Amino acid sequence: MINRLILILSLIVFAIILAILFLTSPAVIGPVGILFFFVMVYFLSFGAVTFFMHFFVRIFFSRKNMIKKDYIKSGIIAILPITVLVLIASGVRNPVILVAGPLFLVSLNVFLFSKINET
Repeated sequence: MINRLILILSLIVFAIILAILFLTSPAVIGPVGILFFFVMVYFLSFGAVTFFMHFFVRIFFSRKNMIKKDYIKSGIIAILPITVLVLIASGVRNPVILVAGPLFLVSLNVFLFSKINET
């Protein structure tokens, strides 16, 4: 049930992102609109990661349902595109840093949250 809700919300968020991209400019929507855009991109990537994680869990772990830990990992992995966008907006042009930096941060967060959930 929750996976369907995430899928429906991701489709709504995708429509909102398309409307923002085609109907506005950064000067028109201002800083709050840009923040809203980044939050919407996070929600969209969370939906996509959850969708793929559902199939990954089903194939490799032989479980039909995702557990709380899987949703937490999906939320952490979903921050990856936002991190890359922030690095690009900050002026980082080195492709190694654009790939290795966010991957390191995401893998560190997945490791730390898995250790927190064990206790």
